[in-house]
Amino acid sequence: MLVEVEEQSYLNKNPIIHEENKNIPNLSPYEKIPFGLKAKETKRQYPKRFQMFLDFIEIKSPSIRDNCNAFDDFVSNANNTGIIEDALIRFFAVQN
Repeated sequence: MLVEVEEQSYLNKNPIIHEENKNIPNLSPYEKIPFGLKAKETKRQYPKRFQMFLDFIEIKSPSIRDNCNAFDDFVSNANNTGIIEDALIRFFAVQN
């Protein structure tokens, strides 16, 4: 019960979820990435760095946008959670 009340409270406070904002288009996975990045240099470098990770896990599409969509589809599959964690750990180990 408490969780439901907290969720409703959050939904009521979040202007993006309100009825009048339903016409705002959803952002693609590629468009969402910069919102999580603060530093200007990181924003500049993330496409290349992210592409390196995608190459490592063998997601290869013609463009970074297509790769982001493919990665989002891969992540959305609940069975891939452990695979993604393992891939990140191996990728970081290789980078060191």
